[in-house]
Amino acid sequence: MFTILEIQRPTDWDNVVTVSDGTFVLTFDTHDKLEVGSEIDGIIDAWDIDNLYKSDLHEFHIGFNEMNQKQYLNGQVIDASKHLVLVGKYKIEVFGEFPGDIMTGDFVEFDVGHFNFYL
Repeated sequence: MFTILEIQRPTDWDNVVTVSDGTFVLTFDTHDKLEVGSEIDGIIDAWDIDNLYKSDLHEFHIGFNEMNQKQYLNGQVIDASKHLVLVGKYKIEVFGEFPGDIMTGDFVEFDVGHFNFYL
């Protein structure tokens, strides 16, 4: 569950939404009509993935990678077969190459170029 903090509407079709899970802030694109202050739950899609590998850091983290100008995430794999990673309270589906040696329960780190969300 996360809370909508801000919505920008660059077009009638797109919404750029900033949310918080109480610890981490994340921004994604959506076509859904959402309201500031409302709470939503669901899986956030992560696209344009780089540098996905097992992490020695066994904690959640969201930051920014200055080298490639992408979001940096560290989280725990909750379903390796579906490429689902938990970062804080966010469930994130990783779209892209998912190395075969990564198993459910492992911590991974990776860079994300773009997030989408659909209700």
